[in-house]
Amino acid sequence: GDVPATIAGSLGLERGHSGVALFGDAVPPERERFYYSYAESSRTHLLQALPELTRYRIRGDLFDEQSWVLPNTGTVGEVVSGHVSQLHVDHPDFMAYTHGFSWLEQHTTPVRWVDGTSAGVQLLAPKADSLALVLETYVPPNLSGQWLEITVQGRVVARLEGETLRKNRHLIELDDDVPRGQVLDIGFTLGESFKPERDSRQLSILFRYVGLVPMG
Repeated sequence: GDVPATIAGSLGLERGHSGVALFGDAVPPERERFYYSYAESSRTHLLQALPELTRYRIRGDLFDEQSWVLPNTGTVGEVVSGHVSQLHVDHPDFMAYTHGFSWLEQHTTPVRWVDGTSAGVQLLAPKADSLALVLETYVPPNLSGQWLEITVQGRVVARLEGETLRKNRHLIELDDDVPRGQVLDIGFTLGESFKPERDSRQLSILFRYVGLVPMG
């Protein structure tokens, strides 16, 4: 790996690793790394996450600023007049389209908790005959009785619970009378939340992605 190769190279030791050293080696442009920065504070060590996380993708030379980019996760789907049809939680303007979500965290993928038992998002509905709302979520095992009610424009379109909610991806086909070509208010109401030790938040469900997606 890169870390053992970097340590060995820095100490002048014989290379016994297949990785690329960060210092001194010519890093091939296809070599990809990720770097995460977060807002440091005196409370960071008390939290179970890193607040205000920013993810950078580095391709090639670590010391070349052109190698550092912010992965653009917001261009999936339609974008019209600043409104988007699909959102990953690490979209740089995620909080402008949503309410009720906590800061960005890095688990196996970037995720955000719903802080409390309600949240919402505004998404642009594509002009498509068949349309679905797609969610990627995770419910922790300690919320065994959790349920999730979903509304679009104030009308309930689905209620997920039990083993159905435990799945990580949900596809909800929307009726033909749901407006197309305009921004829709999508609401999430949850049945339970919990407060982790030394954390001020009330956590109920993790989100990775939410989007309005044409079908077929």
